[in-house]
Amino acid sequence: MAHILVIDDDDSFRRLLCDFLTDAGHEVSSARDSAAAMADIGERVPDLVILDYQMPGITGTGLLAYLRTREETLQLPVIFLSGVNIITFSNEVPPDPRVRFMSKPLDFPILKVPIAELLSLNAAPAERPGPGGFVP
Repeated sequence: MAHILVIDDDDSFRRLLCDFLTDAGHEVSSARDSAAAMADIGERVPDLVILDYQMPGITGTGLLAYLRTREETLQLPVIFLSGVNIITFSNEVPPDPRVRFMSKPLDFPILKVPIAELLSLNAAPAERPGPGGFVP
């Protein structure tokens, strides 16, 4: 299947999510924070990143900004997980066809839908956002 990097500072939740993804047939690596994730991505770029929106140190949005500055991660699909509401998220994260948001507590089986959608983008030609970051 795919190589997925899970980033979350909650150890129990991260282990549960990694187990779920492994059982679904994915190769999974994990990091407790954005700094560890950056090191991991520097060694091997995953097919998809699932990350916590609110983390100590570099937040999920900070990590996304970093990923969008590197050629090899410019189009990397990302799923944010958080207890914040979608309005807060939408106000802080620019529109991007390769970014999704899911609320915690997470319904694990539903997570398969955005994973499949985003991984299918990897197989398709890269979409170029138009004015304002929207895909035409």
